[in-house]
Amino acid sequence: MYSQPIFIIVITFILGIFFQEFIGVNYWSSVIIVVVMFLLSINSFYFFRWRIKMLILGFLFLSLGSLCHFINKNQHPAEVRQSSGNIAFKLEEKLKSNTKNKRYKVEVFFDNKRFNAVLSIPKTEQDLDFRHYYSGFGFIHRIEKPSHDFLFDYQKYMMRQRVFHKIYIPEIESVSEIEKTSFRDRVRQFSQSILLNINKSQYISQKNKELLKGIILADRTEMDTETTEDFAKAGVVHILAISGTHFGIIFGVILWGLSKLIDRRKSIVIALIFIWLFALLIDFGNSVTRSCLMISIYFISVLLQRKSDLLHSLSLSALVILMIDTQQIFDVGFQLSYSAVLGIYWFNKVISNRILMISPRIMKKIQKNRLGQYFLSLLSMTIAAQLGTLPLIIFYFHQVPLISILANFLVIPLSECLIIVSLFITILFGFGVNAQYINIVYDGFASIFLKLVKVFASIDGFLLENIYLNSIEFIFLLVIVYLLRDFIEKFSMKINLRLLLVLFVFIGVRWGSNQWQLQKNEKLIIDYFDTNIMIIKNKGVATIIISPELDIKQIRKNIIFPYMNSRRIGDIKIVIENIEDYELKTITK
Repeated sequence: MYSQPIFIIVITFILGIFFQEFIGVNYWSSVIIVVVMFLLSINSFYFFRWRIKMLILGFLFLSLGSLCHFINKNQHPAEVRQSSGNIAFKLEEKLKSNTKNKRYKVEVFFDNKRFNAVLSIPKTEQDLDFRHYYSGFGFIHRIEKPSHDFLFDYQKYMMRQRVFHKIYIPEIESVSEIEKTSFRDRVRQFSQSILLNINKSQYISQKNKELLKGIILADRTEMDTETTEDFAKAGVVHILAISGTHFGIIFGVILWGLSKLIDRRKSIVIALIFIWLFALLIDFGNSVTRSCLMISIYFISVLLQRKSDLLHSLSLSALVILMIDTQQIFDVGFQLSYSAVLGIYWFNKVISNRILMISPRIMKKIQKNRLGQYFLSLLSMTIAAQLGTLPLIIFYFHQVPLISILANFLVIPLSECLIIVSLFITILFGFGVNAQYINIVYDGFASIFLKLVKVFASIDGFLLENIYLNSIEFIFLLVIVYLLRDFIEKFSMKINLRLLLVLFVFIGVRWGSNQWQLQKNEKLIIDYFDTNIMIIKNKGVATIIISPELDIKQIRKNIIFPYMNSRRIGDIKIVIENIEDYELKTITK
């Protein structure tokens, strides 16, 4: 543990963030504690042993994490006096559209204030770009908290991005060109022009266009819901998000190509510069920055001829990101990406050794060729990453795709090829080249890839759903996953008993939580798009009353499943009827 001081520091920094988030210390108290701990840590290097030094350093970064989060957290929304009027704005980021509207994150100029907001405009309106100011008569509202605990907290989600308002403009009335476009906006506009060139291609289907834009340019705003659900059910949704896998592949291909022409050190430097330029092109998204930092830290260690360490690279990149923006720790993507890498660090070696022990003679034959080594490494890393992310997947998404290990094992090699080809085609589109035959080949390859994902997603019985975890259950599951390493590495009575004890406590806590939820009775009225939805729960039986005009599919996704998960109900009765009519029938009975 003490051989990884950066890891200890980042853990204590994260604990400080959580302390400030859930308990809280005022600004000046935080500053005083940081100063005191800083002075104490300086003196500790002269007077204390190594363990005491690390303990004091840990407390310093805990207090620093608390202070940084206080600064990040305490940002208040602009006080807007009017709820409607002529609103001027410029584009900041394109968001995923819904069934009726295009959605954007925009910088707003209204009521002598300047702030960010979520903008909705009808789909009939023109697409926005980064070269113009726009304006129109619209309506502005504060993003409100959800009415019930089981609903998605959109307010908190946007607040962590420092967005507090939403705007609806039915018609854009004026457009004016920005005189001096910033360098960042020029890069964004260039990225948008690549997206437009992809859209113009006649040789790639719409689904495959959206796949291309998603896995290379991090634009999933127009990707259909069915495709994203297929990736989620198959347990390979990480392929759609720009992550360490994507940048690792891109970096590896460039490094391999350059190594044939120049020496390795120069190749590493040029490859690092390329991935950061690529990150600039796709606007330094959270996952993009994380991936670039981790790769850069790892290979800078190689350049400095120091022992490269995965955990060190992981910890240092996390610390840099969190010191800039502490809100990142609450981002699900941040948690999943770092958990996956931690899972690989913690489990990969022991899983690999265990696989080799299954049949040593056969495994030795497989290891003799590079292809065999690749697939053995892929299998162990896939299992390791799945174990690392398992608690978070259950906690946030309430499901476990059991098929995911097999799906990842077969899909990832194809996805690596797809990423390389997609990068090449994107570069061509960047230069305005619409190569017919290359696009046709890509379209066929992408279609095969999506069909394979569809096959895994459609296999019945391999998706465990409606698994709800509270915070205590989540912590126990983390402990179980942590203990699995020793269990996989070697079988002993002590290890088995320790794991069984934690499992027994986890089952007991879960049973008690289930019983507590099942005994509760409640009647809820939910405001949903100017219509009311009623939920009546009598212990373990729940009935939901929905008006006939509502979309049942959307209700299931946004209300029914979240309610079932939070209340731990296995099934729910749906009544399609107006609430007034239902209550009248109930009274007359």
